[in-house]
Amino acid sequence: MNATVPAPIILAIETSGKAGSVALARGERLIAACSLDPDRRAMATLAPALKALLADAGVRPQTLGLVAVTTGPGSFTGLRLGVATAKALAYAAGCGVVGVNTLAAIAEEALRETPHKKRPRRVWPVIDAQRGEFFAACVKAEEDAVARGVVEVDVLSAEALRERVAPDDAVVGPGTLRLARLPSDVSLSPEIAVLDLADPTPQAATVARLALRLLAAGRAESPFTLAPHYFRPSAAEERMR
Repeated sequence: MNATVPAPIILAIETSGKAGSVALARGERLIAACSLDPDRRAMATLAPALKALLADAGVRPQTLGLVAVTTGPGSFTGLRLGVATAKALAYAAGCGVVGVNTLAAIAEEALRETPHKKRPRRVWPVIDAQRGEFFAACVKAEEDAVARGVVEVDVLSAEALRERVAPDDAVVGPGTLRLARLPSDVSLSPEIAVLDLADPTPQAATVARLALRLLAAGRAESPFTLAPHYFRPSAAEERMR
């Protein structure tokens, strides 16, 4: 009889926005999680938070079985920091690393927190992309969990987003705060539901949960190949065109 393979210890990092977080899980079971101070730069808070998280749980970095990190869309600086840290930790631990789409993590949280009978037909996780645009994805509520980890990201103006979101859909995520401040002629229709989560930002605990499913689907990477996905050029790159 084959021995049961123990669930991997997963360290998850989420630094795609101003409010980041880290989490530690063993398989599907969350061990601990903590938020980074949004009033301080993630560069100054991430390493101490990871060190404390591992120490408090009595977990040595060498025993990690997987490192997970949001790879985009999001803040260029935040994504670079999170991915670089995840790559270094995975290399030191000799384990794989999984990149999780930021919008997929937001959609996963929304669907988990919404009772099944109240779920909209489609969920649109949105992040403010600046310059009058939004990162957005359309996720069908009945899609398989692994499929939700691989979403198609669009960069849309408020007008384009308004045209795509149907009355029986719902929007969710930190981008909804920006949408709420837009003039009525370009904002979403009043019939569109805005899912009110306890925290609309992506969470590292959710990143760990999605990473485990993506690992099972064979989507783990080497620390040498993982890279952020910005989904658009930076402002400086656009000015050089």
